[in-house]
Amino acid sequence: MSLRQNETTPTEYSEYFTSKILPGGHTHEYTVFSAQPIMTIVDVLVFMIISFVVWMDKTAYWIWILAFGWIWLKLRNVKQESLLVMRDIGVQVKTTYWSGRTESRFINRLKIENVVINEGITLWQIKPYIAILLKDQDKMLIVFENLLPPLHPALLTTYRGTRQLLFSTPDTP
Repeated sequence: MSLRQNETTPTEYSEYFTSKILPGGHTHEYTVFSAQPIMTIVDVLVFMIISFVVWMDKTAYWIWILAFGWIWLKLRNVKQESLLVMRDIGVQVKTTYWSGRTESRFINRLKIENVVINEGITLWQIKPYIAILLKDQDKMLIVFENLLPPLHPALLTTYRGTRQLLFSTPDTP
């Protein structure tokens, strides 16, 4: 299944995964969103309890340090990860955090040896992931490393589109 220009993934998956073909058709963007909101009901309750304790005991300002530490940890969680694949140029892997900070890494097409779907095995589970194998390097780059989306549709759609753009030969008339 190939996606036409401006076509996206089915709506039932659009809450956590989108696939876009950008104008010209030579660039695809795959984005995985975190299913976790930045603040949960537990976070709100903890903040209310901290506020009540400080209000009751005016000398308990040290507890605000815990509250700001809690918020700082929440802002370090990953909000979304994306893979931008450009035909004959390479790929850009981007991670966006809840604080707004982003980290991007570009990999030139000439340095990419292969793109594979692999499985990580832990004591409790088996998680599939996409890895980019780089030439002359022992380590591979894991795509969507923090959010680890499910195999279908996110990883399969990303894998097929990435391989099609990076490793297909251009049509000759």
